[in-house]
Amino acid sequence: GTADAFTLFELFEGQLEKHQGQLVRAAVALAKAWRTERSLRQLEALLAVADRDTSLVISGNGDVIEPEHDLIAIGSGGSYAQAAALALLDN
Repeated sequence: GTADAFTLFELFEGQLEKHQGQLVRAAVALAKAWRTERSLRQLEALLAVADRDTSLVISGNGDVIEPEHDLIAIGSGGSYAQAAALALLDN
């Protein structure tokens, strides 16, 4: 839920500092910790992170996903929001 997402975001910020702002390295480090550390495995959320060049989604399964078309949409209405954004970009 939301509380889990804020916890993960704080952890991601720590990883981002540790890896001197390298988004992909920080995302991979968080995904690895999320999957392997017992205290984090119970957290259920998706985390969307981005910088000027890269957009990523991090999951609790250890996945770091770079979406197509640089569009991120998560949550119950995410697929609808993504479809609408793609339509806007195409026109």
